[in-house]
Amino acid sequence: MTMIKTRTGAELYVKDWGQGHPIVLLHGWPLTSDTWDDLADVIATLGLSDVTLVGFSMGGGEVARYMSRHGGRGVVKAALVASVVPFMLKTEDNPGGTSETKFAEMTDGMREDRAQFFRVFFKSFYGVGVFTGSVSDAVQN
Repeated sequence: MTMIKTRTGAELYVKDWGQGHPIVLLHGWPLTSDTWDDLADVIATLGLSDVTLVGFSMGGGEVARYMSRHGGRGVVKAALVASVVPFMLKTEDNPGGTSETKFAEMTDGMREDRAQFFRVFFKSFYGVGVFTGSVSDAVQN
């Protein structure tokens, strides 16, 4: 298990496999604990260069954040897969976004009963009842 200590003192768990040109995968919220807050610290600590960043969902936001704050240092390619970037909130100039009310409902649901919130959320997240052959109950829970 690889642990990286960030500039803020947080300890991050990172899976580091293989050799060659690195591909850093950043998944969406809230899939697992395999995510980190500061991609720059991970890249620097592991001494990565010629990196390909791949961000799924909110992971795309992390890719965009790194590229804008760190000038894409060390990155040669970036991919956003089903990304929430550039902006999630519904506004006049982003009419397809999510309403503030929905975000507030989600926050309240997590505060009131986190386990129940995720039980319901994951059914929608994984498309249960929408797609044939959706994920098992074990994956959802």
